Parts: sequence; C-alpha cells; structure tokens
Amino acid sequence: MGTNSLTELQALVINFFPSPIAINYQRAITKGSWQDKARQVVRVFEFTVRGLALVLISQYLLVDREKVSYGPLSALLREKLSKPTLGSWVEIIFTALAAYKDHRDLMFMPELYDAYWDAKQQRPQKGIREPFDKLVVIRNRLMHGLPPQDDAGWQALFEESHELLLRVFEFLRFVRKYDLIFITGQDKTGYRYQI
Repeated sequence: MGTNSLTELQALVINFFPSPIAINYQRAITKGSWQDKARQVVRVFEFTVRGLALVLISQYLLVDREKVSYGPLSALLREKLSKPTLGSWVEIIFTALAAYKDHRDLMFMPELYDAYWDAKQQRPQKGIREPFDKLVVIRNRLMHGLPPQDDAGWQALFEESHELLLRVFEFLRFVRKYDLIFITGQDKTGYRYQI
C-alpha cells in the first residue's frame, strides 16, 4: 500500500500518533513480506496497549490515588504488574476505564472516557474491547508456535490483524487533538522537551 492510497485514519496514525506507533505502523503497511507485515502489526498493537496502560496506571496511582479507589484494579495491579502479559495489559486498560466510570472529570483525556462509555446507558460502548482481545489471541498464536505455514496464510493473518488494529486506532483517534511531548532534560528551572 503506497502513501497515496492511505485512508484518513491511517494518515492520522502516521502523522499524529506517538512516534513508536506511527513509525512502526508505517513499516507494517509499506515494507517487507506478508510475514514481516503481520508481525509488525502485532508489535504496533503491543506498543499501543503498553503505552495506554502505563498512562492509565500512572493516573490512577499517582494522580488520583485519593479520589478514585477501585478494588478490582488495585488487585489486578498487585497481581499482574510485576510480570504482565499482553492480555494483562489489555485487562488493566479496561479495568482502569471501569474504575473511572463515575469520574469523567478526572480522566486525563476525557475523549478516552467518551470513546469507552455509552453516556446514555452508563455502560461500555459495544464492540470496543473485541479487537483488543482478538489481537491478543493472534499474538499468542504467533508466540506459541502456531504461525501460518505459507505466504497466503501470512497475507490472511496480516489482513485480519490489520483490520483489528484499525479498529483499535478508531477507538483512539482522539489522540490527534493532543500535542505529545518528549522530555529531553531537566534542570532547576524546568524541563526541556520536544513536541
């Protein structure tokens, strides 16, 4: 797929998502064999999930410790955070979103809250978690020795995993509204950063 045929969502990811996600996503859709592309999609998903989970954990533990207390999330962090699997990272994300159910005003990105919660029914939007869970299954199949056996199988796996990744990106498309910064240094007067 060349740059000219990028969808609006793909262009948004490449131009506005954090660099590790954007750069590796562009590699996944433009370079290598079907096997390389399929594995790269899984890596991009892993970066995305870990990054989102770490931000949610930081907010919960460092910023909102006194305001939000959610037993299931605290227990999950105690149990899984020392050796998290990809499935654990996904579980942390969705348990953290559940912890903030009645605290939209505290969310670091209210758009994340809005993307997850159905405001009218006060329950999660339908289908949000599905692509996350399916990508975990794909990744586990690859890691535990059940990869496709031919090029056609790798192409089918790439197409399936890529479509699922685009659904994850659709959920996170609000990221384009934020300037992400990279802290490059600190001294007594403040921080140095790059946008």
